[in-house]
Amino acid sequence: MKETDFIGRIDCDFPYDHPLKWRRLSAAAPRISPNAAFMVLHEVCRVPRSVQMDRPRAERIIGHLLRRFRHPAVKVIAPAIRSYISENTLRPRAAASLMRKLSIYDGEYNALAICYLSAYDSSGMLDRTYEQIVGRWRAASGEASEA
Repeated sequence: MKETDFIGRIDCDFPYDHPLKWRRLSAAAPRISPNAAFMVLHEVCRVPRSVQMDRPRAERIIGHLLRRFRHPAVKVIAPAIRSYISENTLRPRAAASLMRKLSIYDGEYNALAICYLSAYDSSGMLDRTYEQIVGRWRAASGEASEA
């Protein structure tokens, strides 16, 4: 399965209430790409309002994934993940710091989104940081940036 197909399949439609399904998806994601695995983390961190996700269930899903997925960026985004499952937000400067540390991992858009969305920032600092990082990744890959 292609990364884009996998991400499209679970985006806002993760099977939180079906352990067999989320276990299969969590096991498959790292074999597709790191960005696909980070999408699983993104879905667990940013559950829809219609889903009741308690901390133990979130930790089970994350733990299941992380037993199969080893990537240095996981350590970078760990504070953002912890903030989500404890239902707290990070300070904007802390989130921006995580984003800058993550920027060395080209193309890990879902990991970047976890950090970007982990703080409330009315100043626009996180928006600017996000756009700078994504712009560098796109330039490095030869991808045209969106205007």
